[in-house]
Amino acid sequence: MSLEEISGPYLQHIIDASHRKSFDAYKEIDWNVPFDYSYFYMPQDMISLFGTKLWDQMTREQKVKLSMHEACSAFAGLIWFENQLSFKLMDYLIDESPLDLQFYWMQIEVADECRHSMMFGEAIRRSGVPWYKPRYSSLIAFFTKYLTSRVGMMLSTLAAEEITGYLHHRTEKDPECHPVMRELSRIHILEEARHRGYAHQYLRQKLAACRNVPALDDPTLRIARDHDYNPAIGASRHLREPRLADGSAGDGEAQSESLPNPARDDGASGRVPDRHGYRR
Repeated sequence: MSLEEISGPYLQHIIDASHRKSFDAYKEIDWNVPFDYSYFYMPQDMISLFGTKLWDQMTREQKVKLSMHEACSAFAGLIWFENQLSFKLMDYLIDESPLDLQFYWMQIEVADECRHSMMFGEAIRRSGVPWYKPRYSSLIAFFTKYLTSRVGMMLSTLAAEEITGYLHHRTEKDPECHPVMRELSRIHILEEARHRGYAHQYLRQKLAACRNVPALDDPTLRIARDHDYNPAIGASRHLREPRLADGSAGDGEAQSESLPNPARDDGASGRVPDRHGYRR
């Protein structure tokens, strides 16, 4: 990239904004708040089973526990994506001069992503849930690292940030959500706004090239779309419950000991709605 592609004044603006307002999650967040079942970990209507018959049969504790696992699954996907973005930015930095403002912005963005990954990792660790590694992440990471173009990476950044931005905006404003989740969301919203702004500026300069990029087929975009629900959640031993509130197994299997996998449509509870519609 060169200064001709993104204006110097804009780069200086977001660099100065980063100096004025960047956050250390270990200082800004009160991690002493217990990660128990007093609060939800994401808005209820964004949980995979919300609105189903099974959801109505679940106890509040089961609902909260499921929200914890799904929020941490989303965090695992975010960590994966941010590692990929950091790798690509460091690759671009090989050819950047420290006399170029691009050098300083990309260093700032990598530092932001490292802090975000540590913040999400800390939330996963304190929740005591498994690490829900994104499906096919190692294979997709290989192709992303070496084959994804800069335009593709910027498009992937915008796609991932729009998805997670919606989740975090909703979480930050929801008084039923855990205080750590709300503060974590606030930090991510503020810092990622600069990242999205940079990606928008870059893509405006590359509009002609973007017309030839099959954005929705990019492997990084696929994981960004799918990271919100990992089917391993349904099979997790941490979610096992002998019966739902009414004493039934819930999914029609009398001997089932765990919550059913929401990604499976077995006809018992109908199609499972996600945050934008129905999974098919």
